[in-house]
Amino acid sequence: MKRLFYSFFIVNCTILFSNILTGQNLTFEVPLIDQVQSSSQIVEGKVISKASYWDTAQEHIYTANTVEVYKVFKGSPTTYVEIITPGGTVGLSAEIVTPSLDLYEGDTGMFMLQDTDVSLERQASSRGIFAAYSSSQGFYKYDLVDNKAVNEYKVKNGITQTFYSEIVGLTNQNFVSVKAFDIDEIVNQNTSSENNRQPIFSIVPLVTTAGTQSVITISGTAFGATQGTVSFANADNGGATFTPALDSQVLSWSDTEIVVEVPRQAGTGRVRVTTNSGGVSTSNQDITVLYAELNVVSSGVAYPTRHINQNGNGGMTWQMQIDFDGNAAAKASFLRAFDTWVCESGVNWINGSVTTIDAAVLDGVNIVRFDNGSELPNGVLGRNTSYWAGCNSGGLLNWFVNELDIVFNDSTNWQFGPANPIVGQFDFETTAVHELGHGHQLGHVIDPAAIMHYATGGAANRILSQNDIDGANDIQFRSVNDPVCGNDPMTNSDCSLSISDEEFNQKIVIYPLPAKDNIYIESAFDLNLKTVELIDAQGRLVSTIELSQNSTLHTLNLEAINSGIYFLKITTATNAQLVKKIVVE
Repeated sequence: MKRLFYSFFIVNCTILFSNILTGQNLTFEVPLIDQVQSSSQIVEGKVISKASYWDTAQEHIYTANTVEVYKVFKGSPTTYVEIITPGGTVGLSAEIVTPSLDLYEGDTGMFMLQDTDVSLERQASSRGIFAAYSSSQGFYKYDLVDNKAVNEYKVKNGITQTFYSEIVGLTNQNFVSVKAFDIDEIVNQNTSSENNRQPIFSIVPLVTTAGTQSVITISGTAFGATQGTVSFANADNGGATFTPALDSQVLSWSDTEIVVEVPRQAGTGRVRVTTNSGGVSTSNQDITVLYAELNVVSSGVAYPTRHINQNGNGGMTWQMQIDFDGNAAAKASFLRAFDTWVCESGVNWINGSVTTIDAAVLDGVNIVRFDNGSELPNGVLGRNTSYWAGCNSGGLLNWFVNELDIVFNDSTNWQFGPANPIVGQFDFETTAVHELGHGHQLGHVIDPAAIMHYATGGAANRILSQNDIDGANDIQFRSVNDPVCGNDPMTNSDCSLSISDEEFNQKIVIYPLPAKDNIYIESAFDLNLKTVELIDAQGRLVSTIELSQNSTLHTLNLEAINSGIYFLKITTATNAQLVKKIVVE
């Protein structure tokens, strides 16, 4: 495959972020009024147990999450409901769907529910069975320390004062209390507990990775002798809520020190410790998570994944469904995204023959397709599914990617590129690069410069960050050098930097870095530069500068440019291109 561009990152930087939630990579916001009107049941409750099952066709794995109901805001009063979510682990098979709702025992909040026709291989349940309306947006998770309800787009501060009132106003009926659950009392207790606790003294190291069995040590006081819970900023919503480490990831716990693995959902932000007695401490320091890797969770333990030689040629073959293949703009955009990963990490993916198969199910076909009608949940632009298989080797479980599927919404107003999206459009290549990153086995991070950032804000971002590359390389190294379950290892793809690309990079010098008023581009005498484009971190073109081909030193004035992260896209007279990342102070 032809390499599209060489991405070189000059600086590492720390990105500050806020809890203001923006557009997700493969979702769009569903307003609360639509959720309320379209839901057949709205309940407040807590997840008390979960179990995973195959569907009756053995095409997908689903998880049945049992929720103890506290209040009913719409629908029939009930004490328990089961919420069916895609993905889970059954024996030596596992599946994850991104984006989708992923619940944990102890999760408490408001559930927007609709009826589901999913049929599972198990005994019939006597409880009401539902799916979340609008997928992951259909759950508003409660933070009972900071008194807020959060989904991936909205933060509702003041659960009983604000959020309850909104729901009641939209349903035009009072809620029905099923079980005593006084949120205000719980929040007051938690706030008092946190205010009266000694702070966490230190976290070492402060820079780490998630889902890689990387470990941090938390030092402080009054953690207690009995293990509690360590929670991290949730990378799936920009850190607006906390996500817990598995019990098995807490390696040691004492009154003054906790050693814990960083779970795959952890993002850059604060760390929260909840003691066994209910005391809460939140760190003053932020940890920085550079990249995250997907894990299989089996019997409460998180395991790394890897790729294998699936196609007999060292890798994996994707196939475009005939209608997708027939959309020339979509196909070209997807292949650009495809090459971005293949040529950077060496993941051995190839685009194979067109198929008439029109379903994303476990069938041995790694499909790329558009959905049919309202197949995808409301609010979802597309989905990536990873199917895993495992084996038990001497008491140790190992997992590998067995199949990948990607589905895009056929009714979305896509910008297929290479132009940038305009208002009202979604950038297809950005979406494809991100979801292929999940296929590569990377999870979300909180880093606006990264492809695997949890949100795009609707702008184009088609360039891998160094952290994206490092995470992909870590997975690829494991896939090539550590085969499991009797499989042949993946081999590296043959799409790599050509000598000319390497020479191109060596013949360009950009300084000073960081830049302030001016930045200088110096090139070798035999390299004729034609243009340089200045692109902001959201992928928007700021300016295009025509360069004199009679000069080897070019000056760009940055006095009118706001501080931040930018990319310089340099084009030569022969139309070779190089992209470099800069910081403007």
